[in-house]
Amino acid sequence: MKRTIAALLAVMIACCFTAAIAGEDTVTLNDGELAATAYALFVGEGYTIPLDKIYSYDEINSRFIFIGSESLGADLVVLIRIAEDTVCYWPMELTQDNLIRAKLALDEEAPFCLVTAYENEILTDSAMYLKSLGAMLTYEGFMEDVERIMAAAAK
Repeated sequence: MKRTIAALLAVMIACCFTAAIAGEDTVTLNDGELAATAYALFVGEGYTIPLDKIYSYDEINSRFIFIGSESLGADLVVLIRIAEDTVCYWPMELTQDNLIRAKLALDEEAPFCLVTAYENEILTDSAMYLKSLGAMLTYEGFMEDVERIMAAAAK
């Protein structure tokens, strides 16, 4: 999976260099914008919406998955922060396939990842990863929690 994402990012970067060589104006994308662009290749275009930071450690390129909170517009929502006050938003139907697609948004190199599950708008489970605390909160441990949460959501 990481190889596929890395390959897609390499193709996008190559396209940017090709455009620069051709003399066209290029736009420099931040890590969050690159991540959202790569993720869109798997699930389709998301919506760009204004959203201030949810937490103090919610930095550009942070990733969020909300399961079962219909107040967010869908039973399954993926967010990738692309600016201090903007996220890319993918609402999805809660299906096994979409849970797999949602998990593709998570990345060990992201500064912050959060997966939450709700039932009747009450938080029932969550998993959190902070890259800065990787020695204490490992990505592998986070992904084990994510698998548990998603397995419960798929039932």
